[in-house]
Amino acid sequence: MVPRKDGNYPRLIQEGIEMERDALTRANIFCYAKEHFGSEPEYLWARTPESAVLRHADNRKWYAIVMPVERAHLGLPGEGV
Repeated sequence: MVPRKDGNYPRLIQEGIEMERDALTRANIFCYAKEHFGSEPEYLWARTPESAVLRHADNRKWYAIVMPVERAHLGLPGEGV
C-alpha cells in the first residue's frame, strides 16, 4: 500500500469494517478467515515455517497466502520485511 501525499496510509476497508493499517496482523487475518470462511492456516513448508495458506473448504484451493516479503520486493523503502 502506498502512503498518501501527506505521508499517512489510508484506512483499509473490508466488508464495511474499518481497520487502521497497523491493526491488519496475521492474527486478525486468521481470525477473520476462521469466523467468515471456517478456514484455519496451514503451514506447508519446513523451509519457511512462518508462511501459511488459507483454503476454501469445498475444493481445498488456496485463496490466500500469508508470508513475510522483503520490503524491496514490494517497492517500499527501508530494509527487512
